[in-house]
Amino acid sequence: IPQLFTSTVFPIKDVETLLEPVGAAGIPSAAVVNNAWIPLWLSQGKHAEPPGTFDVMISGELDAKAITDRALAWLDRHGDARFVLYLHYLDAHTPYSPPKEYIAQFADPAYAGKVGDTFAHVEGSDASGYDAADRKKVEALYDAALKYIDAQIGRVVAALAERGRLDDTVIVVAADHGEEFWDHGHFFHGQSLYDELLHIPLIVHAPGAAPAGTVIERPVRMIDLAPSLLEWAALERPATFEGRPLSQAIAAPTAPGDDLIATATQAQFPTRYAIRSGRL
Repeated sequence: IPQLFTSTVFPIKDVETLLEPVGAAGIPSAAVVNNAWIPLWLSQGKHAEPPGTFDVMISGELDAKAITDRALAWLDRHGDARFVLYLHYLDAHTPYSPPKEYIAQFADPAYAGKVGDTFAHVEGSDASGYDAADRKKVEALYDAALKYIDAQIGRVVAALAERGRLDDTVIVVAADHGEEFWDHGHFFHGQSLYDELLHIPLIVHAPGAAPAGTVIERPVRMIDLAPSLLEWAALERPATFEGRPLSQAIAAPTAPGDDLIATATQAQFPTRYAIRSGRL
């Protein structure tokens, strides 16, 4: 998440954030999050006050619907003004506890194992603790949570369309990591650097940037998002930014792109590093 906001590979407290050009331009900004690390990190040092952080930050134990409800209420108060809105949904993170109507779309109705409609057993979820049917139920809960989040993002998109704002609003849907479902012997994230954790969704609605439905196969990095948003908003990027705007990948979708660097740190695993260069 600090990489997202600072466009630096190894962020430190004194680098600028995406929000400083936004604040300098007088654009209202808000965040609605269910992730305690975000307000904690943005409340440190240089980021503690606007323009380094959001004008408004709503944080708490909020499910996807509650986050969207608060976001739409904030949008209603800002009329036709320019805005920056950051929503951090945590429903696809353990504990998985999606609404039952979404679970029913993915779970096997005949399943009668140890996994219920909520799953939070991260520490004990080694490969030997769950059989194939149990794991399938856990994955069903995850898929149900994703579907639930998708529906709530759909509410935001629909609300922008109803307000006549969709065609001049950039929307980016991304994640900070994926999840391992025993692909390499473990469950959760932070323990390794395989593609199930690093190859995340990136969906961009940027009117005029490329024809709808364009798929870019070229790898890009989390640090490329902030300079892209500033470019599309016609705002100047901070000098400390290291990422490249996504417009470069869109213009040259088959080019190899930059090397990708990743780290993983968990208390129960050694810190690990990875680099992807071309096809290696």
